[in-house]
Amino acid sequence: MPKLRYRTVVPLNNFEINIRKPFQFSPNVTIERIAGTLRKDKQLERLAQYDRERLDACTHSLVFHYEAEGLYSADPNWKGKEPRTIEKANGEAASLANLAFWLQHPSPLGFSLTFHMPEFTTFVIQASEVRDRFLCHPDNKDERVTRKDLKPTKELFAALTKIPRETSVWTAIRALIAALQMNVEEIRYLLLWVALEALFGAPSEITYRISERLAFFIGKNKAEKQSLFSDAKKGYGFRSKVAHGAWKKNKDSTALTATSEGLLRRALVRLLLDDNISKHFLGKDDARNSYLDELVFL
Repeated sequence: MPKLRYRTVVPLNNFEINIRKPFQFSPNVTIERIAGTLRKDKQLERLAQYDRERLDACTHSLVFHYEAEGLYSADPNWKGKEPRTIEKANGEAASLANLAFWLQHPSPLGFSLTFHMPEFTTFVIQASEVRDRFLCHPDNKDERVTRKDLKPTKELFAALTKIPRETSVWTAIRALIAALQMNVEEIRYLLLWVALEALFGAPSEITYRISERLAFFIGKNKAEKQSLFSDAKKGYGFRSKVAHGAWKKNKDSTALTATSEGLLRRALVRLLLDDNISKHFLGKDDARNSYLDELVFL
């Protein structure tokens, strides 16, 4: 059976860079202006008014280019036990792309709509999905990605797509994505620390060792390491209060969330962009623990 050309189109909210020609984000993904044919597609009449208004505000989209015999064909590159479709793979990759933008420059950039479009005489919407969008911290609500963020984000996306499943890093990535989609502050906070513990957790003396590991992993000098150790220790202490049901409105909770997001961002960026570092996190826990414990002696 001959294959059709398909596109998965992901309109980006709060993307304000004017890209005239498609920007090659990865071998099969571009960032480009939303085509007029999509805006005129009759399938959009089925969208809720709120979703249509969000789409109308978008100027650019991520576009995944692929070929398939039909909609929801099996992903030929997937090696997991359970089969998955190309469209599901593209949806996961879109979330990783959104995460890459957040790691490079936290902002309200995100997406909530996804369209799967085969080409006949033109590309037409055959299926659509509504997803939970990323919710930025209040401190970042006025931030916007810029043209200089595109290349670093592209590098982060490439690194994210190579992370093996069933590793501590993948656990951290999944927890972080869930946190960024969460609008309940205490649950968002817990998920951030699930991610941090997946990377830096220790089997004993957890508060002290996770704080020390974080500080020595991302700190550049003695003063910064001392400051980061204090921030992490305070952050983990608050995490314990939330996890054990002692949550009460705390005037510092939003600031602690910002600090925790910052710690996680810095740690993941360093890990993702250095293969010599990431290899210590992608194997057995014993190797990760040994590497982190030795940092204090470097």
